[in-house]
Amino acid sequence: MMMKVRVKTIAFFLMFVVPCFAQQDTIKINIRDVNIIMVKVEGGTYQRGCNETIEEDSSCFKQIRGENTVTVNTFYMAQLEVTQELYHVVTGKWPAWFKPNKALGLSKQCPVESVSWYQAQGFIDTLNALTGKKFRLPTEAEWEYAARGGKHNDPYRYAGSDNIDEVTWFHHDDPNILNVCHAWTMPSGKKKPNSLGLYDMTGNVAEWCSDWYSETYYQTRRVFNNPKGPETGEQKTVRGNSFGVGFLPSMDIRHRRGVAPDKKDMHIGFRLVMDAE
Repeated sequence: MMMKVRVKTIAFFLMFVVPCFAQQDTIKINIRDVNIIMVKVEGGTYQRGCNETIEEDSSCFKQIRGENTVTVNTFYMAQLEVTQELYHVVTGKWPAWFKPNKALGLSKQCPVESVSWYQAQGFIDTLNALTGKKFRLPTEAEWEYAARGGKHNDPYRYAGSDNIDEVTWFHHDDPNILNVCHAWTMPSGKKKPNSLGLYDMTGNVAEWCSDWYSETYYQTRRVFNNPKGPETGEQKTVRGNSFGVGFLPSMDIRHRRGVAPDKKDMHIGFRLVMDAE
């Protein structure tokens, strides 16, 4: 009798549990012994922006005013921001302001920062030549859709939680150090992910997107299908905000800003995406 129960248990495991692992929608790409984990983000539609006449808090900034219905196609997004280690194995360079420092908890697994939008594009071009893949930066619409958990449509103010300290390095543990916000980057993937398994979409560093930036872009129409931003501009869109922000409303998942594409900022890094084949 015990044998029959055990056989049934094993059969149940093989039927339901094993396929669950086998069907995980991730792709692992190894580049010089460093893995890039790409998570499949099923396409869908979400609501973007805000209405200042009905917002009850201070997070409806003018750059997100205008309510949109946005649809994006399926794509793959990197589980982590590009790390200093990955940037180094691809380019041979260590551009980050926050170099590895054991005493501060800094390591080569911290996100790379202090790279301009143009440098991020150069990294991607080199990575594509090495791997034969077609990595790129996310569009702003893809970035927010993924941060919201894609089809899961997470109901949170931040990417994965309403508690800022669950998902990013915001308050410092030591009350003698700034006590308002964290003072530097930390190793990627150490906080709670969102429902897609993406880490650090809120913080650790803000992230470059492919779009040109316009403060009034959301007001140009109500419905967007795979939007790629304005055709021209002077700044590129940055999303996600960073470790060094002490103003909590600007950490809202909807927050967006523009930065000159040649600017190198210790608060800005980037994340990879690929089109679904």
